[in-house]
Amino acid sequence: MLESIKAWGNVTIERYKLPNGLQVILALKPDSPTFAYYTWFNVGSRHEKKGKTGIAHFFEHLLFKESKNLKEGEFDRLMEAHGANTNASTWVDWTNYYEVLPSDEEKVELVVRLEAERMSNMILNEKQINSEREVIKNERRFRVDNDVEGT
Repeated sequence: MLESIKAWGNVTIERYKLPNGLQVILALKPDSPTFAYYTWFNVGSRHEKKGKTGIAHFFEHLLFKESKNLKEGEFDRLMEAHGANTNASTWVDWTNYYEVLPSDEEKVELVVRLEAERMSNMILNEKQINSEREVIKNERRFRVDNDVEGT
């Protein structure tokens, strides 16, 4: 552990750095009925090259698809079966993924296992790429092209 601090009330924040460089930050609140699991990557739209934009957002979508040990849709089905709220977002400097579930040690282990699976064993194939390309094009049309302010 790199550090442990009392934050507010009965919340303790612990920060770890694993041998592979991954930083883990835990905000522990023992009496909470839920827990949130966030995965943050320090990559976003500002890291893209002119003419090759949208890659960070594209990968955000693809990580919800198939992996070596999870069929397409299985991640979402497992999360829903355990009462999870999941989502992801891409911004200028970061991309994040999160799950919020009822507090339960088995659910924590499930989320860690599933996140490790999809982060390390993502499968990219032409079918998924083409499918998500259309989804992202539709999002752009809805959020950018049809925005009266053009933002």
